[in-house]
Amino acid sequence: MRVIMKNEPSSSYLFNGMTTEEYEKAKEFHQFLKSLTKCTHGFLYIDRKKLIDLASVFLECSSPYEAHQILMKMKEYGWIKELKTDYVVVNID
Repeated sequence: MRVIMKNEPSSSYLFNGMTTEEYEKAKEFHQFLKSLTKCTHGFLYIDRKKLIDLASVFLECSSPYEAHQILMKMKEYGWIKELKTDYVVVNID
């Protein structure tokens, strides 16, 4: 018989957690996105490639792939609600 806990942490948090440096940069980027989307209630209409380029510059990443990975982690943490090809929904709470 196998026992399953209902409040088990997601495995993505265990293996895909942000480093301290990534967390601080992502936190600043989240504040930046919140200030951009304050008037539109969290919606930012931007092309995904342009968002990744913007994140790459803001987060001082060495490659766009690294910036994309941080954006995906931000989505897992709940800072970004949706990340589609032509818009982003930011959690402004």
